[in-house]
Amino acid sequence: MRAFYIYDDQGRRILDGLSGLFVVQVGHGRRELAEVAAKQAEQLAYFPIWVTRTRRRSIWLSGWPDAAPGDLTASFFTTGGGEAVRSAWKGGQAVLQADRQAAETQG
Repeated sequence: MRAFYIYDDQGRRILDGLSGLFVVQVGHGRRELAEVAAKQAEQLAYFPIWVTRTRRRSIWLSGWPDAAPGDLTASFFTTGGGEAVRSAWKGGQAVLQADRQAAETQG
């Protein structure tokens, strides 16, 4: 079934709204996604993105400088929305703290 529903043992249809907390919700039973995932798992099932680069990631990143907006020269990749927001928040806090410390040292 290509949908956002799961079924309990009595056949009741349940909207699978919770899975979005853990995975990208693209629907269940999507053969084309299962095929792509299987092909990827044959090469590398999972690898934490903050440890080092994989071959596929290096290929993708080779086009990043041309696609980056404005004068962006650095980036930090995360695994998803919640992690991205938290990382951006913590990065912003670190910059503000460094600015404050620099101002205290100069003043």
